[in-house]
Amino acid sequence: MQKSSALRWLAMLTLVIASAAGTAFAQGTAGSISGTVEDATGAVIPGATVVIVNAVSGYTRTVKSDGSGQFHFLNVPFNPYKVTVTEAGFETFSKTVELDSAIAVTVPVKLAAATANTVVTVDAPVDLVEADSTAHTDIDRYGLQPDFPEVPSADAAAAALGACVPPRQQF
Repeated sequence: MQKSSALRWLAMLTLVIASAAGTAFAQGTAGSISGTVEDATGAVIPGATVVIVNAVSGYTRTVKSDGSGQFHFLNVPFNPYKVTVTEAGFETFSKTVELDSAIAVTVPVKLAAATANTVVTVDAPVDLVEADSTAHTDIDRYGLQPDFPEVPSADAAAAALGACVPPRQQF
């Protein structure tokens, strides 16, 4: 009876250690980012380019959304990422997400239809643009005041101050 009891305790201890080890390995250092790319009406957009970038580490990955508009980034190191989605005819979508656990981060993407771009071109007359760097003159304060007095030496300044002090009187 004691042998059976010892085997049960050993089996239970093994089970506890195995499940604790499994939990420790499940923690990991990577997660996943996924989502579905849709337009403003809710229709999926297949073939959209989805990019994740971590500006600090430089980590970058790119995928295309599948036929159902879904995208998946698996085994992504924990960090903040900027998710950018582009597709012709739509505005660029951008969002920052924090990946800090093995729980998948889902990014809902709604792309708005692109609007017309306006380009403004300014034509400046040629004489407003300096093309020759030697065609200007530098003026400093000495050029503006040719009779600018020289700074006196320290001895001359001390002598001038000494002349202002009344002589010492004897009593």
